Amino acid sequence: MKINDTARTANAMKGLLMFCPFCGFHIAAEDCEYCPHCGKSLDVVKQRRDIEGLVQATALPQPSVDADETMVDATWALQLESSDAGWEPGEPWNPSQAPLQSSARSSHRALIIALFAVIGLVVAALGAQLGVLLLGVLPIDYFQRIRMAGWGVCMVGVVLSVVIAVVQYDDGRERGGERQSRFGSITAVMIAGTVVVALCLVNTLWANPRAMRNQSQAVADCSAEYQRFAEARKNALPDNGLDRLSVHDFRKSTAARDAIRNQSFSCPENASARQLQSVSADQRAWVAALPHKIDAIRKSLKSRDEYTLDDIVKAGADGSYRAISGKYCRVDDVCWGIGTDGKIERIGMTNKDDWLQSGSGVSTLSVVRDRNVDNLHQHNVGLTLMGPEDEAKCVQGSGSDCDNAPNYEMLSYRSVVWYFRKGVAVDDLRQYGCSGRCSDNFVPPDTSRPFLLIPLMGGTVAAANEPSDQRVFYLQDDVIYDMLGCNSFPEYSSLGKC
Repeated sequence: MKINDTARTANAMKGLLMFCPFCGFHIAAEDCEYCPHCGKSLDVVKQRRDIEGLVQATALPQPSVDADETMVDATWALQLESSDAGWEPGEPWNPSQAPLQSSARSSHRALIIALFAVIGLVVAALGAQLGVLLLGVLPIDYFQRIRMAGWGVCMVGVVLSVVIAVVQYDDGRERGGERQSRFGSITAVMIAGTVVVALCLVNTLWANPRAMRNQSQAVADCSAEYQRFAEARKNALPDNGLDRLSVHDFRKSTAARDAIRNQSFSCPENASARQLQSVSADQRAWVAALPHKIDAIRKSLKSRDEYTLDDIVKAGADGSYRAISGKYCRVDDVCWGIGTDGKIERIGMTNKDDWLQSGSGVSTLSVVRDRNVDNLHQHNVGLTLMGPEDEAKCVQGSGSDCDNAPNYEMLSYRSVVWYFRKGVAVDDLRQYGCSGRCSDNFVPPDTSRPFLLIPLMGGTVAAANEPSDQRVFYLQDDVIYDMLGCNSFPEYSSLGKC
């Protein structure tokens, strides 16, 4: 009875003192399959305990059943169950080493996980480098830097992969119970290292050269598009007769014209390929939309009826005569044309009696800016336009040399053209156009449209300078054609191009 009780007590002591080599926890139940503290499998502990028990049963004499058996069995259980924590049969056992060895293994696992995380970051960095190179968002100045950085990251990844593989292999040799899991870890790190090397090679041998080629091509394409843009911008206004416009030609804002004049693009060589491609696309779109921009300018210009005499003078001072441009014809079909630049030219064949006072059929007019000097402008009847000063020629010379020369010394006079506004009152024409009194056979002109009068200079002019219906040149078209010499009088070819 005493022997049976002692054996049960020893077995109970073994169960109470079962030791987990992974975490150092003492387990209360001997038939547990997993440690309740860390969850590790206890199959290895049980196998070693059974083998060691069998060896001791055959090699040692049967112990006497006494009170000391309990302590012997308890010590045997502690030693056997702790063998997986670093103790081997036949070696002296120190129970205090088990928690230290378990902590070392936990630190080892944490280190391996951290190294795997770093390799993951390396793979992510190399993947990001590949994406940046393929997207073409990197300025060319950074190509060399990112290439060197990529190689540095690659070397880090390879070194870490080798370190993990060596550590896992050595640890697997020391511990034979988990060879399968160690083999899986080594396989994973080999795959990770292969991915790192592959990404490095792809970035260096393919992605980087491809990005540099795309960069060079983007620079060339952007430069070519800029040349087309610059040529289109340069010719946009002159080709459409809009290059001489004054701010007084616009109803409100000059924004439509300024949008063409001030538009600019640049193709910096150090920009990214994506940025250069965007600039090229913008330049193509701008050139394609140029007809719409020209149309927007035309819509923002004043119509002929919207000009006042002051507007015409101010615009003329800026070099724009679009308000009075057009074809003017007399009732006998003798015609003159005035361009938007103020150039006047005879249209068709005629005798010299119908030429300008300078004796020529062409001149460039400019408006008299001083309202106090211009009698027509002063009384809101019209304007006086004059040719270049050097058209006046006399015995003494030309230009200002002829200011006080008598008529008999004059060889030719400065061109003079009188412009009468639309809707001028007939009474004002009689008073200011006929110098207070018109001839008895004076026939008032049609004042529903603007008209010109080319007065005679020198000698007795009598009724020749009266603004009568037979003498004036009527505007033929209310529409302003900014293209010089186009549409309204195609034969007026020397004033411009169509």
